[in-house]
This record gives sequence, C-alpha cells and structure tokens, in this order.
Amino acid sequence: MNQKGISSIVIILIIVGVLVVGGGVWYWQNQIKQPTTPSITVISPNGREEWEIGKKHDIKWRIPADLPGGTMTISLIQSDTKKESVLFSDLAIDISTNYSVNWTIPDNISPGSYTISAVALINAPSLKGKVYKISDVSDAPFSIVVAGTFPITVLSPNGGETWQIGTTQTIRWTTAGSISKNALVDIYLVDDTCSHDEKCMVVIYITRGAPNTGSFNWTVGNYPGGTVGVGQYKIRVASADNNSIFGSSDALFSIVASKDDAANYLTCTLSNGTGGNILINSPATFSASGGKGFYNWSAPHGSPSSGTGHQFSTVYSTTGLFTVTVTSEVFSSVFSSTCNVSVIAP
Repeated sequence: MNQKGISSIVIILIIVGVLVVGGGVWYWQNQIKQPTTPSITVISPNGREEWEIGKKHDIKWRIPADLPGGTMTISLIQSDTKKESVLFSDLAIDISTNYSVNWTIPDNISPGSYTISAVALINAPSLKGKVYKISDVSDAPFSIVVAGTFPITVLSPNGGETWQIGTTQTIRWTTAGSISKNALVDIYLVDDTCSHDEKCMVVIYITRGAPNTGSFNWTVGNYPGGTVGVGQYKIRVASADNNSIFGSSDALFSIVASKDDAANYLTCTLSNGTGGNILINSPATFSASGGKGFYNWSAPHGSPSSGTGHQFSTVYSTTGLFTVTVTSEVFSSVFSSTCNVSVIAP
C-alpha cells in the first residue's frame, strides 16, 4: 500500500474515533438521566396567617415525591430579633406520605410576627451518594396571637369527631367583640388535608346568612350543590358581612358513609367453581373486598368452619346450598356480606 493509501486510512480512523467519542458524550448527556438536586418549600404558614396560642396548627411543606427519606428540623424565627427556636429536630420524614407536622403553640411563645424555617437532610444514594442539606423559609411573616383574639370560636366539631352522612349533628360556635348577636354568619366545610399542595384546599358552603344563634343543625353531608364525600374536614364559621373574620375547628373531624352506603363497600364472591357450583370434597375459595382489610369468615357446614384474611377456603363433604359470611369494619362500623355456594356431586 502506498503512502497516500495509508494516509487515507488514518484520516478515516480519526473521523470514526471522533464520531464514536462524540456520540458517547452525547448519549451520556442526553440519555443518561442526571439526578435532580432536591428542594423543599414551606407552604404553611407562608405569610399573613394568624395562629392562636394554645391551639393546634399544621406546619406543612412540599418535597418532590421521587426523593428518598431523611430527617428534618423545623424552627420558629422571630421577625424582629431573628431569634431562632427549634420546634422539631431529627424529624423522620417519609417523602411519599409525610408532608406536615402538628404543632400546639405553647403558652411561653410571645405574640408577634414569625416565620417558619424547614431544614432537611436528604439521604440520596441515587444522587451520587451525597447527603443533601436543603432548606426554605416562609415567604412572609405570619402572626402568633393570644387565644380569644378571634371573635368567632368553633366549639363543635373541633377535631376528632366522627359524623355519619345522613345523620343530624349540631355545629356550635361562640362570637364576641365586633360580632353582634344580631349578625348573620356563613358556615362552610374546608378540606385542607392535601398538605403537599397549597392549591388543593376545597371550600364547600353549608349555609349562607344563618342567624348568629351559636348553633346550626346540619344533615351531615348536605350542601346546596349536593353531598360531600367521606373524608376529613374542618368547619369554619365566618361573618356574613366579612368572610375574613372567621373561626375554624382546631383539628380535623371525620365524615363517614351512612350505614346503607357503607354496607355496599364490603363484598363477598366465590372465586372458583362454575356458575356458583363446587364439587363435593373440593375446596371452595371465597374473596372479600372493601372494609379495612381484616376479615372474619364463618362457614358453619364447611371444614374449616372459620378463618381470617382476604381469601378463605373451605371444603364441603355433603351436597346442598350453603352460605358463607364475612365481616369487616367499614368506616368505623362493622358490617357483613354473604356468599352462597352450591355443592354438587361429580
């Protein structure tokens, strides 16, 4: 091969090498997913809230759900002195579920203007084995005020109650100061349980312009637009003239399904067999759904005659039509469901 041919081959090899190396770099940069630096955002209190001393309040934050867990320190910062007081330290966080912590403001906290600081140490082996320190502070100060500063206080439900849809319950409150006994109030239901997203608060008006008698009988679940779903809520009572003057339940209460609706959540089905038939001396397998996942089974003529769990199998040694019963807790009440099985000869 002459010199010219050798030179041509060398040039070609150089070009191929550049393309291979360049392509590898492009692939690494564009195809290999690079880890994202973690971040945290304080969403409550985030400015302009008024929290009463002695009351329970939820400190809330947001962290990307795809990050691993870690520990968090929550601190209170006084706006004028910049004095920082640790409220919670080494708080274990499960990023998939835990976006808040409940804080009862102690009596030794002085009324004034404050912000909340959240500092998290994220254990991130996927992020090149690093432990990231991330932090955020309330966007603006919030106020801590003396209990009773608000002219409206919700007495019931005030947290922890369980009210069943369709029953009649009494919402109770007191008013003072600028709220006249002759004033009118608006009563509404607030769903703010989705603490990872400050935009998901739902406000449902129960009634507008109610007399300020201190009580209102409510058919649980009913509102002018329909019926609310089961879940956890707070009640707010506000001045009809100025909804910025209001009082709320200190903590969440639960609205649960009516007995008729709850019973429909628990079902029992025969998982095997044909057309509801099972051969004699062959296992009959039943499945349950709904409830809270703990099921008790009763099969008086089968062997075994009882059991627990999502599925239950029993064997019948005689032919006939038999009934199996499963019980489970559904929305704080115990309900049952039945299955029928026809046992036939081969």
